[in-house]
Amino acid sequence: GALAHEWFHAFDHHICQHLFKGRKSMQFCSALWLEQSPDLSHPLNQRLNEFYHQVFLDSSGENPNAFVKQSIAFDRQVKQLYMSMPEELAARCFEKCIAMHPDIKNSFLVSGLSTSGLIYPDEQHTMRCFSALLNYFNQLGSLLHQG
Repeated sequence: GALAHEWFHAFDHHICQHLFKGRKSMQFCSALWLEQSPDLSHPLNQRLNEFYHQVFLDSSGENPNAFVKQSIAFDRQVKQLYMSMPEELAARCFEKCIAMHPDIKNSFLVSGLSTSGLIYPDEQHTMRCFSALLNYFNQLGSLLHQG
């Protein structure tokens, strides 16, 4: 299943207009996040910023994490640029978060991560990203409920 992965691509593209001023129409938030500072004036943007931080950076916040380095090394080995593209890293990370969720077991959303041959973040990395996603979506739900 690839729905979770593809859903995140749609989200990553859509949410870009809220996190970055003056973005171009076909840009992904994940890619812009690596190039410029996001607008952190809204609490939701701060929560989403934490997710992207977890996806891409090590604990110091200064360097690429092991997931990014592993994906770059894979791309170099196969002489392509795909696995290390920011939008692919973020989508695979989201996909793994959905796969690890204790209450979601749906092969239409995600399946076969261990046999796919693709690079995914390890469990500790995934849990940090999952926590950041929960913070974001919980706050989004609260704000919509107050609406």
